[in-house]
Amino acid sequence: MFDIMSERLNDEETMETTLTSGEDRLEALPNDLLSYLMSFLPSRDSVWTCVLGKRWSTLWKSVPALRIDDPDSYDVVSGSNTFVNKFLRLRDPTPLNVCDISSDCVETAADYPEWDDEAFQQMKLWLWYALSCQVQVLKICFPWRV
Repeated sequence: MFDIMSERLNDEETMETTLTSGEDRLEALPNDLLSYLMSFLPSRDSVWTCVLGKRWSTLWKSVPALRIDDPDSYDVVSGSNTFVNKFLRLRDPTPLNVCDISSDCVETAADYPEWDDEAFQQMKLWLWYALSCQVQVLKICFPWRV
């Protein structure tokens, strides 16, 4: 029992020393693990990790997930779709484990009359991209009822 308590004290002392020393534990993690962890973030947030340092500047490009869940992240109606289209152009063509594209789902297309052929074409491009990256889990939430 005292051995366990001693180990816990040593662990706490080590953690306190690490925290006060300013040592960066993330730098010790391999890129594959960081990419995996980043795959749980919305894609916009994973891109923002590029400001953390040189190592992070391109790490987001190999994240095995595409998560677009913020309606403000893209504007299908206007056709600009700046974030999503740039993200897809700049991302490495590595396989995708997850593609989750969602927006506020509404009851009928009448609530979004401006969603036209252009919007469908954009969504088709995103789906094609996901399929070309051998996506394993595909989740799409359209703001209309098909």
